Amino acid sequence: MYIKVCGIKYPETLQAISALQPDFMGFILYPRSARYIRETLLPEQVHAIKGIQKTGVWVNESPATVIGLAELYGFDYVQLHGQESPDTCAAIRQAGYGVIKVFSVGETFDPAVLDPYTGAVDYFLFDTAGRQPGGNGVAFDWGLLQDAPITVPWFLSGGLGPEHHLLTPDVLPTGCAGLDINSRFETEPGRKDPERVAAFIQAIRQHHT
Repeated sequence: MYIKVCGIKYPETLQAISALQPDFMGFILYPRSARYIRETLLPEQVHAIKGIQKTGVWVNESPATVIGLAELYGFDYVQLHGQESPDTCAAIRQAGYGVIKVFSVGETFDPAVLDPYTGAVDYFLFDTAGRQPGGNGVAFDWGLLQDAPITVPWFLSGGLGPEHHLLTPDVLPTGCAGLDINSRFETEPGRKDPERVAAFIQAIRQHHT
């Protein structure tokens, strides 16, 4: 079970969370986000992190801009959180980056929307539909994904908090490859609580060995 800590904004948070060795770390390049990194993290600070899949997060940005910034910061993955097309995903993937495509889940969800993206992305990520593209801190009904014909591995996001440390494989929908945590582990936007994150990582890894 992969663990992705998203919304890293400050150098001290970068150092503290990277020391815990999550599988993925997410950095938001969406200017309207409270976790936007351009004024708080230098590219060389991100480049220095090793052994973790560094992931840049964008919303409806052009492939050229995404690829340029991904190279600048040394990202391994690109997470697309808007209405990006399968062609956009494929173009970024062809440039050498792993692609995580986000889909917002509301009261209902039609898995047919995923079909055009199969083969164009490495992972899906399912988040709760809300006021912001992400980081709303609210969970959706995971049952909407149970038994859905999803052929691409995927991350579960949206409202995961410290109380979810007991999530075992039999509780999660079939096909879930990773957990994406963000706002419920913060003391303020972009500033994570290392103790809460460490406890969560340790517990999840114990349950999913």
